[in-house]
Amino acid sequence: MREGDWSAALFYNSELAVALGDLAALAGTKLVPARAICEIGPDGRLVREVLLRQPLAQSDNQIPVLWDHLTTRQVSMTGVADVSATPKRGKEARARELAAKGSRLLVANRVRTNTVRATACRSEEPLLGSAWIPVSPLEPNPILEKALCTWWNSTPGILSFLGGRAKSLDYARFALETLRALLVPSPVAADIRPLAEAYDACHGRTLLPWPEMNRCSVRADLDLAAARALGIDGRRIQRWRELIVREPTVSQVPAL
Repeated sequence: MREGDWSAALFYNSELAVALGDLAALAGTKLVPARAICEIGPDGRLVREVLLRQPLAQSDNQIPVLWDHLTTRQVSMTGVADVSATPKRGKEARARELAAKGSRLLVANRVRTNTVRATACRSEEPLLGSAWIPVSPLEPNPILEKALCTWWNSTPGILSFLGGRAKSLDYARFALETLRALLVPSPVAADIRPLAEAYDACHGRTLLPWPEMNRCSVRADLDLAAARALGIDGRRIQRWRELIVREPTVSQVPAL
């Protein structure tokens, strides 16, 4: 185990730690840290500090938020607000500042590995989140938004999430800095068009939970796009997908 590298301890099957290393080897070429191409924030803690959740309603005075990450509701890459938030007393100015930071693309900041389906979603309107974090490209770029949404729901993206776990392996919570450090395809060095096209084709289709993702046709389509974006053999990603569903922290089946 390299000094400071605990990735091997995150997986039962060491082949997944090797796969994570394969992705890390692409850093600076096909892959870059998310912070290099987008803003990620504000944190859900700040949203909970400033806003009160209200029943969903259409009003100019309320802020649309995707508050919860219910895996029975969030079954695809399409995001829709589940509450309308209002400012807490005395925090109206901070609420206005927060609302301006909403985005159509959101990434999950906590996942339960045996039930999660989507780790990122994209909405028709800018949203804030509590269990979700807005992601905004440094320059407006709908193609990049779609590509990132596909990537984070593909097996390589999921592998990156699994590699970012800290205290809990089956109910993972991700700090902003962890999310910002996730490796994503470079819009310069990688071909992100297949990822954006996969989003267009698949965003409304149901994703199966991680323990079932090896038989999920949507995930297979996303993985094919990821392979094309990175220029690698799709069978490598298929192998990673097969191994992830066998991980005890994903399947909830004890290792023999």
